[in-house]
Amino acid sequence: MKKILIIDDDQDLLDSLSMAVEAKGFQPLTAGSAAEGLKKISSEKPDLLVCDIMMEDIDAGLKLAEQLTKTNPELPKIGISNIAETTRDTIDISRYGYKYFLQKPVDPDKLVSLIRSIIGN
Repeated sequence: MKKILIIDDDQDLLDSLSMAVEAKGFQPLTAGSAAEGLKKISSEKPDLLVCDIMMEDIDAGLKLAEQLTKTNPELPKIGISNIAETTRDTIDISRYGYKYFLQKPVDPDKLVSLIRSIIGN
C-alpha cells in the first residue's frame, strides 16, 4: 500500500484528507507541522507528500519542500494552500519543489485523482 504523507496545521483538513486517501486504498500519514513532517519522512518513507505551503510560519511548507528537493528529490510533492492564484503565481512554488498545486478547500476527489496520476494506485 502506497503511503501518502499529509502535512497541515489544520487538524480538520488532515482528518478529511486522510479519510479520502484511505478510502481509495492509500495509507495516510499525517503531521501537524513541517518539523513533525520531516521526522515522518525519515521514519516512514512516504511515496508522496501533500503539504500546506503556509503553516506555523508563513513559509514553513516552502522551506520544507526546498529542503526535500535537496535531500529527497524523488519524492513527489503536492502543495496546498488558500493563497490566491495571483499570489501563487508571484511566489512560483515550483522553484521550491512543488510540481503540483491544489487550492484550498481541497476537493478530496481531485486530490486522489492527482495522486493516482502521479504515483498510480
